[in-house]
Amino acid sequence: MLALALALFALNIALWAYFFFRFKKQAAPESVLFSIRNEVDKLVREISREVNNDITLIDDKRSDLRAIIDEAARFITLSDVELRKREREQSAFASLRNAAPEPLVIIKTPEPVRPKKSDREQTLELYAAGLSCEAIAKKLAISITEVQLFIEMAGTGA
Repeated sequence: MLALALALFALNIALWAYFFFRFKKQAAPESVLFSIRNEVDKLVREISREVNNDITLIDDKRSDLRAIIDEAARFITLSDVELRKREREQSAFASLRNAAPEPLVIIKTPEPVRPKKSDREQTLELYAAGLSCEAIAKKLAISITEVQLFIEMAGTGA
């Protein structure tokens, strides 16, 4: 029994020594500082990556906002142009409403005014009077082909 007690005592001392040196190594200031440095470096890298992502997002949003502002400025310019145009139109209409109408002048002639005869009618009359197609075309300022067409359509022959 004594042997068993001595063996357990020796095992206890060996385990105490093993755990003491192991915990001493893990709890040593250099070991703790090394693990803290590693964790801080990981955090700095993570923060740097997140900052870069955030900066990229901010730049994208800034570009989008610049495009929206430019488009808004273009619409404002167009609306200003339209407003000025509308103001000019309204002032023109107002001046037309306010303007006195011109008096209507009626001129009496001894002969009643007759409507102008069409080129076809004039061509047929001149042809019946004995003028040639060339003379009719020159007198009425139309082409010879038109004169010939009018005459053929009337059925009087060429």
